[in-house]
Amino acid sequence: MPGEIEYHLVVICSIENEEKSNMVASLDQFRRQFPPLASMRGIQNYLKEQLIVSDAKIVADIQWAPAAIVDRENLSVRVVQSSRAGMGKSLIVKHLAERLARLPNNKKLREGLVLSLCPTIPVHGISVDGDRVTRTLLSHAVKRDIPVSRIFHLDVSQSVVKGLDSFLFKLVILRAVKDHSGNVWRRKPTDMYVVEITTDKSFGTLTTEDAVSNANYSQNTRKQLATSKYSFVKFLPRTRCLTPRETLNNIQRKKKGDTGFDMEKFRSEEYQRTFQYLTHFAEGSNLDQFSFRYVPSYFSVGDPVDALTIIIKYCGIRDPSWAELYHFVNFLNIQLRDCEESVFCNSELVGDLLQGFRTFAVRFMIQMSRLAGGATGNACARGREKT
Repeated sequence: MPGEIEYHLVVICSIENEEKSNMVASLDQFRRQFPPLASMRGIQNYLKEQLIVSDAKIVADIQWAPAAIVDRENLSVRVVQSSRAGMGKSLIVKHLAERLARLPNNKKLREGLVLSLCPTIPVHGISVDGDRVTRTLLSHAVKRDIPVSRIFHLDVSQSVVKGLDSFLFKLVILRAVKDHSGNVWRRKPTDMYVVEITTDKSFGTLTTEDAVSNANYSQNTRKQLATSKYSFVKFLPRTRCLTPRETLNNIQRKKKGDTGFDMEKFRSEEYQRTFQYLTHFAEGSNLDQFSFRYVPSYFSVGDPVDALTIIIKYCGIRDPSWAELYHFVNFLNIQLRDCEESVFCNSELVGDLLQGFRTFAVRFMIQMSRLAGGATGNACARGREKT
């Protein structure tokens, strides 16, 4: 050849289909060991660097800030993951959407110009219907010159088994997906994509360092790892939602975690009322004389650690989710508020006749709220805390 340049042909075949390929079978004598891959951390860090977007641009005298700046690491793609439902994933998306609406360019948008700044795209079924998801994305298409920054919330159901990684790879890496009619949706750098997903036990195996090189695994195990629905998701930047008990342990040990106790919730009336009543009840105080006072968005009593500790103790579930904790707090708050308004629990009116009745009523309400909060049925399998 001119210049004696050596040319090489490399054939790459996915291991789950190699036995179906005649070409691979005929070239089997030339098979080579797959080269070592970078570490799990190395791949994750590289991908994270590529997904950072922080530069704003000027369009028609308007500073067009990318949606990624509402993310703590300025990432245009983030997975919000938990091992079970009710762990606050949707609350994280809600807070991101609230910060997104405050961006200067989004504030100046005319009403009705954009359907939603944070549309939710449900992804459900056993296999991801890429055509349907793409058409849903296309329904939110806007003109290129409209300076809008949006968050697309992909809400992935636990029932999804196939097709998730393939779709996300096209959307995140190739930056484009298309429907059956050939219409293309392109991922814009000014938009952010949040993938909400509840993972199963296999996700833990896939996120270990050995899962990348998997040199020590059998061929069947490697096939399972390669075809897992998390084989690409595991590389994306993610926020793992912690349980209330994990959050409490991190705070006590002064250890950082992906998520914490929402201070807005802690300062809310329902959490403050529940926390204060439970504190006085645990101390054996006379609740007949207790008076709850609350100043919205300004006044809070106690420490978040103490609040989380005592609410977990009395909710009736050893390791509750945030949803179970909220159901307990919400139900008890309503009962306590009704108790405060009842003439039978007003010590000034019936104190001489029904002394101690309010304390008795609160004790009963706590027990009733434990049941309403989920301390029955399957939740009991995780154990109870004794009051």
